[in-house]
Amino acid sequence: MKKYRILKAIVAAAMIAAFAGCSNTDNFSYQVWKIGIEAEGLENGRLTMETGDEVQVHITEFLPRHSTEHDVVWYTLDDKVAEVTSNGLIKAVGPGSTIVGVQGTLEPYAKTEIKVTVTGDAPVTDDEQITMDDDDEVSQGEAQSPRR
Repeated sequence: MKKYRILKAIVAAAMIAAFAGCSNTDNFSYQVWKIGIEAEGLENGRLTMETGDEVQVHITEFLPRHSTEHDVVWYTLDDKVAEVTSNGLIKAVGPGSTIVGVQGTLEPYAKTEIKVTVTGDAPVTDDEQITMDDDDEVSQGEAQSPRR
């Protein structure tokens, strides 16, 4: 029994000595995923635009470095507020707020989003457009019904 306690103490001492020089970061590497962007008017991750405006967003940094800006996809959460092209050109479509982002295709954890707020009037849609015949007359301030 005494031999067992001595053996147990030796094993415990050996384990303590083996782990004494180790830290929890040995043999562990941190992976950083990041897409840095810049654009005219972009401040603190927010961009305010007027309906009809366009703003080009440029990628300034992409981590990990083996990926490139060509390995990304641009997206918008509400294309009734803002659209974004595959090259990062944001087009303000209608009033409201949405998120526009860019994400790595090979490195999906590399992702950056910005809040886009669009002010101004909503654009006129095809359904709302008014068409008039040559015979129709409208004077300022009043509307006249078409002649029948």
